[in-house]
Amino acid sequence: MKNFMSKSILLFFVFLICEACTPLTIQVGEEQNHIDENVDQYIYLVRHAEKMKDGTSNPPLTPEGEKRALNLSEVLKDKEITKIFSSTYKRTWNTAMPLSEEINVTIEPYDAGSTEEINRMANSTAQNILIVGHGNTVPNMVNLLIGEEAHPQLDESDYGDLYIVSKKGNTYTCTLSRF
Repeated sequence: MKNFMSKSILLFFVFLICEACTPLTIQVGEEQNHIDENVDQYIYLVRHAEKMKDGTSNPPLTPEGEKRALNLSEVLKDKEITKIFSSTYKRTWNTAMPLSEEINVTIEPYDAGSTEEINRMANSTAQNILIVGHGNTVPNMVNLLIGEEAHPQLDESDYGDLYIVSKKGNTYTCTLSRF
């Protein structure tokens, strides 16, 4: 019996690891560009792209990070985003820059540690917004918006999560995708 339980637990953890390692993808095609007219607002939240490890507190993006920022721009350029918010670090600003240039929307700075700032951004007059933050702030912002602790902080090596928060009335829901 003990051996059976050990094998069951081991299989369960193997399953969890396999599920965690399975990449999510954004659907390409018509559905990706569809915007639900019943949704009042879309809030797109991302962690900055890959950063250089240069020993400073404000490193720029790596070449891979620059490619990811361009990919983010490609994914979001048709999403009718009218405001872009970024913390003031080079890595977040440079993640937002390609989309900013593509859709001609100025990046606005925000204080990533302020709950009031999150509410201000979410309640801005813009219909759809992009918020670029950090691995320890983006999941917290999503959790605050949806009203539950559903998303843990991101690992230092985890890049490419795209949180799509939909607001209908006073209800927020989140879909997690990859870019």
